[in-house]
Amino acid sequence: MLSKTLDPKNTYKLFNDEDICLLIDMFYLNDFSNQEKNHLRFQLQHYELDAPNHPKLKNMSLTTDLYQGFVET
Repeated sequence: MLSKTLDPKNTYKLFNDEDICLLIDMFYLNDFSNQEKNHLRFQLQHYELDAPNHPKLKNMSLTTDLYQGFVET
């Protein structure tokens, strides 16, 4: 689910912050405080708006390219 959600194809059309938050609630419940989960939700919303226009991230077509872009930025 996470790989599909982060897929940069078609300018991140499949990005879904709710799916990421669901994964956290299902598998990482004890790793995040409520405050951290709320903060993450806002960060994901910013990512959804910013990634398709970011010079280094907007032209990526593979998830592996996206991960490398994360490292570089």
